Amino acid sequence: MSGPAGLGPRGGAHDRLASGLAVSSVGGARHLPTRVHLDDPARLAAVRRLLPAGSGNPVVARLSALASHLLGTSSAQVSLVGEATSVVGGHGAGLLLADGPALPRDASLCAGVAARGVPLLVGDASGEDPALARLMRADAGRGARAYLGVPLYGAGGQSVGAVCVYDERPRDWHSRDVMVVEELAEAVSAELERAAVEVERNEAQRVLTAAGRDHEQALVALAASASDALAASLEPAEAVRSLVRLTVPALADWSVVTVAGPRGGLRDVAWWHHDPDAWAATEEFARHRFDGLDAVPGWLAAIVERGAFTLEADVLAAARRMLGSPRAIAALETLAPTSMVVVPIVGSGRVEGSISLFRGGDRPPLSEAEVAAARDVGRRASVALRNARDYSHHRTTSEELQRSLLTAPAQPVGGEVVVRYAPASDAARVGGDWYDAFALPPDEGAAEPATMLVVGDVTGHDVAAAAGMGQVRSILRGLAVTGGLGPAALLDRVDTALDRLRLDVGATALVCRLAAPGGDGSCELCWSGAGHLPALLVHPDGAVELLDGGGVMLGLGAEGLRREQVRRLRPGATLVLFTDGLVERRGEGLDAGLDRLRAAAGPLAVRPVADLVDRLLAQVLPDGHEDDVALLAVRVGAGRPTAAESPGWSPSTTSSAAAPEGPGVGD
Repeated sequence: MSGPAGLGPRGGAHDRLASGLAVSSVGGARHLPTRVHLDDPARLAAVRRLLPAGSGNPVVARLSALASHLLGTSSAQVSLVGEATSVVGGHGAGLLLADGPALPRDASLCAGVAARGVPLLVGDASGEDPALARLMRADAGRGARAYLGVPLYGAGGQSVGAVCVYDERPRDWHSRDVMVVEELAEAVSAELERAAVEVERNEAQRVLTAAGRDHEQALVALAASASDALAASLEPAEAVRSLVRLTVPALADWSVVTVAGPRGGLRDVAWWHHDPDAWAATEEFARHRFDGLDAVPGWLAAIVERGAFTLEADVLAAARRMLGSPRAIAALETLAPTSMVVVPIVGSGRVEGSISLFRGGDRPPLSEAEVAAARDVGRRASVALRNARDYSHHRTTSEELQRSLLTAPAQPVGGEVVVRYAPASDAARVGGDWYDAFALPPDEGAAEPATMLVVGDVTGHDVAAAAGMGQVRSILRGLAVTGGLGPAALLDRVDTALDRLRLDVGATALVCRLAAPGGDGSCELCWSGAGHLPALLVHPDGAVELLDGGGVMLGLGAEGLRREQVRRLRPGATLVLFTDGLVERRGEGLDAGLDRLRAAAGPLAVRPVADLVDRLLAQVLPDGHEDDVALLAVRVGAGRPTAAESPGWSPSTTSSAAAPEGPGVGD
């Protein structure tokens, strides 16, 4: 194993694990060896607490895939080391281990990393001692030769496991590689802690409800849970839909959540009944109870002053007087409520909506404490709605800013470029994806200029990410047209500029230089990457391959570590550059998404390039996709389209979000 000072033999800093394997400590106080007693009761308790939070956690799986992607390795995994080593998230070979049994600690390389509290770097296991090679085979599979693992720490500071990446090829690891995995390990730790707290809260509420003790304390816990549920979405209507599940059956047999529109009209957006046999009647009531009402019902105006509207008897008689829809009245007669409470959702001096709670049968009306808890939930809902509307405005601003920066692409000589941008369905995910295509100054003696093709993704999803994208894109453009640089050198210069300008921006990018066609119509393609996904090359005969750019993401100061690759593209070949939102899915490995993309692209090889792109998005991009997508495709030998023929350069391809299954969700 070789590398810069402090990494491998040239650093000369080796320790021995108790099991006999060699470990390199990376220089600096952060990596001083600290012996960890794996059987310490407090440490084992911390691991047992995190295990349920890690098992099947989609965020941990995505972070594993991200680690593999950023480091350019085939596999990655997150392991918790208790009495045994349990893989709770993985990518590649690590994904298979996550579905398998726990490993004995003494046969686990990750346990060794956790025990020493320092990163372990193996450049080539075939050159290390047999003990190390044996442990690598157990943890990472027989084919693994390169390994990088860092300790994973819990909220209490105990070493609870390890995050590692590994590959079948030898690697020269660098200090920046260690830094990237350590940053991801911190993100894994935060997610495990968040999920563990959620598991504990749910269990506490279940115990309180089942035991029937301390009812007021259970109500307080219910109100606290409302804040977490409301914060789970930043779409205004979606933010309050979770309330129906939260309030049933704790406060009511069934409930309906209503939201006021911008002009004062009311709309039921969610409903739920504890009895599945009553779902149809509940939906019928919610969909029609405001039919025929020209004004806001009097009870909704009254609850603003009183804090709640309560009927402890004669609910049906009151409904017949107040409702204008025979269908809603008939449904309510089927549901047969004996009492109801309506609490307001009030914000910015106006009624934002309401929560209607109904009880029937022998269940008594809500007590004073229960009504107070319902009012508390309503108050928290008003805050969530206000935040959601503010964020919705914020998202619109982000999207408009991003679209303003995505200019029309240059059309290369002897080729055709088509671009698409699809913003995320989730408000929280709009931000930093971009594409670009621009002509370079002609090389000396060249008749036609080359074209630079770029896709990238700035970390973050908000106005700041869109602004950061604009900065990176502008720097890259300026250096490309003035510096005469190839893709790898260009990315290095962008890194230097980000550092000297003190711009706190991280981004992945794939940069391709497409030369003008030769006499046979083919074009030379030169490309390099900065931690971005590979490009998709679709050959005229339908064969598909991935062109991996590798490299380290921008913003980490990785000058000199990027390499260029060169290919000759035949006429009719199509090169597709894209961002991760096209292929990544929650709880699924990245390879599955890339395989799906390859399978969809092959049969489209002979389609016009604009049609190929649109069909590809329609087949691969799901409804309600969670991340925005930037896509650029270039067809070699297509000829430069005229203005009348040129495909639309930036149409939105967003899909409507799919409604959750089951009852309780309005239109």
